Amino acid sequence: MQGVPEAINADEEMFRMERLPDTLNRTPEAAPKELLENVHRAVDEFAGEVQQFDDLTMLGIVLK
Repeated sequence: MQGVPEAINADEEMFRMERLPDTLNRTPEAAPKELLENVHRAVDEFAGEVQQFDDLTMLGIVLK
């Protein structure tokens, strides 16, 4: 399984964990589903036309 940080772009760079805080903080009040959609969109933009070797794995948890 491939996680978000391992997504690759055309320069063979990985998305990496360091990109996640900026992505998540764009809409900090968003519901978990929207946050995951935003992360998926950011990964798609990062990867461009590069075919990923596996699916992306994401999990959203609400703590109350």
